[in-house]
Amino acid sequence: MKFTGNSEYKVVIVHSAKTQFAQILRYIRQDLGNEQAARNVKEDMEETRLRLSYVAGSLKLCDDPK
Repeated sequence: MKFTGNSEYKVVIVHSAKTQFAQILRYIRQDLGNEQAARNVKEDMEETRLRLSYVAGSLKLCDDPK
């Protein structure tokens, strides 16, 4: 299922999270040798980010200053 339409909030992914995500994808591709799984994880992340843009207003703000 794909979400479509306009989101209410902009979801910002901090640099450290982007770095960690890239490392996870690299691990899946290179160490585990599973390109399809890496694509699926990436698609799931993108879908989750989109969904979060719709529900963000109902969630508590992050306490982490970063």
